[in-house]
Amino acid sequence: MLISTQDYLQRRSGGVRTVPQLYVNGRFIGDYDTTERKEQSGELARVFSQAGITPKKFRPAFRKREC
Repeated sequence: MLISTQDYLQRRSGGVRTVPQLYVNGRFIGDYDTTERKEQSGELARVFSQAGITPKKFRPAFRKREC
């Protein structure tokens, strides 16, 4: 049975159909807005650290938006 990409993402993420979606070691971390909030709060760095991803191996994906 063929399913749409959105249906596949919804099944993998527990209900989220939008992109981008961040997964670490196969675990759904969040959509764009959730991931941005986690990065700003420091939670994303903890997720990466627990997965063995060190700060030298990643850079913040989000920058403060200029208005």
